[in-house]
Order: sequence, then structure tokens, then C-alpha cells
Amino acid sequence: MLEHLPSDFEYIKESLYHIMKYIKNKSIEQNKTNDVPDLSGISEVAWNFISAFYKSEWDSLVFDKDN
Repeated sequence: MLEHLPSDFEYIKESLYHIMKYIKNKSIEQNKTNDVPDLSGISEVAWNFISAFYKSEWDSLVFDKDN
């Protein structure tokens, strides 16, 4: 598993970057802010994403100046 971490991190980073760019480039009309079906369930997905780091114990990886 550890040999795949660098490429996995790079893929996650690139995916998050593209998601951020997509969100920043979208505009929503103020009178239609509650009528965006794409946002349905986004809070649950975001929470599950953050929780995945904790549950998989990625938050306990140890780094030093050389690694």
C-alpha cells in the first residue's frame, strides 16, 4: 500500500484542484440558490470524505524533514 501513496496523493490533489476550479467558475443566480439539484447531498459527501482520512488513520502518518 505504501508504494502507491505518492501517486494516490497526487491523484487526490489533482481531483480536488479540478473540483475547486469547477466550483469557482460556476455562478448561481441569487433568486435560484435553493433550486440547485447538483448540491443535494453535498454536505454528506464532504463529511464522508473528511471522515475517510480519520477512519483510515491517514491523520497519523509521520513525516520528517527527509520524508
